[in-house]
Amino acid sequence: MEVDLTPIGLGRANPKEWEKVSRIWIRKHGTARTPGDKFVCELPTDIEDLMCKNISPEIVTKLLTEDILLQIDWIKYNHVYNGGAPLDKIHI
Repeated sequence: MEVDLTPIGLGRANPKEWEKVSRIWIRKHGTARTPGDKFVCELPTDIEDLMCKNISPEIVTKLLTEDILLQIDWIKYNHVYNGGAPLDKIHI
C-alpha cells in the first residue's frame, strides 16, 4: 500500500492532481520496481517544500506524521478501490 505525497508524474502535475494528494489517496502499488525508483530514509526537503506550496499545512502534517494505514477500514477500501481511494471514503 502507498499514500501519495506528490502527484504521480510530478513534473507534469497540475492543481487537480494536487487536490487528489490533499484527499490522502491510498492505493495498492502493483507495478514492479524500476531502476529509477528511489528509496530514502528521510523525505527530501524539495518534496516537503512542494507539498507545503500545494496543499494545506494540516494535510502536510497528517501525511508526514500520522499512521494513516491504521485509519483505513479495509472492507470499505475493497468496495471502493478503483486504482485507489481517498481516506475520507474509507476511514474507520
